[in-house]
Amino acid sequence: MPSSVSDINPLTGALMFDVKDPITSIDQIRDLIGEVYYTQDTKCIDHIDAHCRS
Repeated sequence: MPSSVSDINPLTGALMFDVKDPITSIDQIRDLIGEVYYTQDTKCIDHIDAHCRS
């Protein structure tokens, strides 16, 4: 049972997640998911092309 109204997500009515061990650094993320591949790192685009505009 939630301890207060603020423990309930107003959009879904579900109990909010209580973070016990937050990730606070990139090193912690890398420990969980590994290093970024070159193809992932260079996937970002600096413009919206014709396909994205459609």
